[in-house]
Amino acid sequence: MKASKSARSSKGNEDRRRKTVSNNISKKGMRVEGENRRFSSSKGDVTKAQDLALAVTNLISLEEHLAFTAMKTGNGDFYEMARAVRKIRIMCLRNLIGEPAGELWCSSKHALSAMMRLFEVASKEESAKCEEYMKAAFDLYQLFWLFKEIGNHGTKAKAAKIKAR
Repeated sequence: MKASKSARSSKGNEDRRRKTVSNNISKKGMRVEGENRRFSSSKGDVTKAQDLALAVTNLISLEEHLAFTAMKTGNGDFYEMARAVRKIRIMCLRNLIGEPAGELWCSSKHALSAMMRLFEVASKEESAKCEEYMKAAFDLYQLFWLFKEIGNHGTKAKAAKIKAR
């Protein structure tokens, strides 16, 4: 079946927007070259690592909600649930990024957490503001993959692939 003209136009707009977003970090002073610039598998679906990154993001939010629920209700059982979720989140993040040097573990976690919050804010905004928050969230997503790349290969090995402006 042939795609309609408006569907093709929408697809073209999305492709242009995606290219703009992927260049956003470059505009802010960093560019990542190589494997982590691709955000889909050969079949167009997200990769297992991307799914795991999004799972970690949601587990962080779940931990926060359970902790706030414990504080609001005074029910300590929610703290225990949050601790159980934290163990799962740690296991998933470790499987995703390993044991990176320095503060990259925390930086990775906070990049994903901030990304999720910006997506939440974007969903409550209109057009230009929504797009601004979505772009910022995607920048943080790219930054997370940069942290993963640096953490897995060491800063010296990848320094040539990171261009500061």
